Amino acid sequence: MVDVAGDHDDAEVAEGFADPAADLGQVNIAVFGPTGAGKSSLVNAVFGDETAPTGVGEPVTQSFTGYVNPTGTLCIWDGRGYETGERKPLRDLRKELSRKGRARMDVAWFVIRDHRLDDGRKELIRELAALGLPVIVVVTGQDRRPGDEVDPRALQFVEAVRAMDLPIVDGVPVLTSAAPPPWGEQHGLLELLERTRRVVPVARREALEAAQRIDQSTKRRLAVMSREVVPLGGGESA
Repeated sequence: MVDVAGDHDDAEVAEGFADPAADLGQVNIAVFGPTGAGKSSLVNAVFGDETAPTGVGEPVTQSFTGYVNPTGTLCIWDGRGYETGERKPLRDLRKELSRKGRARMDVAWFVIRDHRLDDGRKELIRELAALGLPVIVVVTGQDRRPGDEVDPRALQFVEAVRAMDLPIVDGVPVLTSAAPPPWGEQHGLLELLERTRRVVPVARREALEAAQRIDQSTKRRLAVMSREVVPLGGGESA
């Protein structure tokens, strides 16, 4: 079992994630996942720019770093990669929120690249859900085959996750590719955004919708109103 409380008891940790009185007029998304899962690349794809540093084989984000759009309506908290069995991802985020005067998260994206949800990952998902956070599992690096065909292994994984009956939004993961042309073709981002919009508090749905602009001609690009994204700090880049 993953210890998410660290030096805090359960009630104290929960308070940092689900304070119903806190309405900041901003959607806050926490991004969790193991090292190399593509979390920072996903953040870059959502914001439409090279906002978060990316790397190969080692954690690039050293702790949780918040990236907020200029209007202040969307903030994505990108966490450093962790390994199965680590105790600190939730505690690290809670400390960063406290340091920045932020009261709550609205939704968690649990990001993986491989088709694997071991016991440690499943337990962390359950711990997030137990704190009142809607959890969306995001599988990155899922490039389409010629003819826009989905890899059969990815579809098998979706059905395997469905059978796990985990407390995640819609019961299945979102398959995404964040690689921009010419290295690939982005997809799945709009579905991720739509699931996120459905589960954030009603009072902040308009904030989420105001934070991004969808290219209706391609249905594949997701961008915020401005490409300037302000990092809130929280870690050094490797």
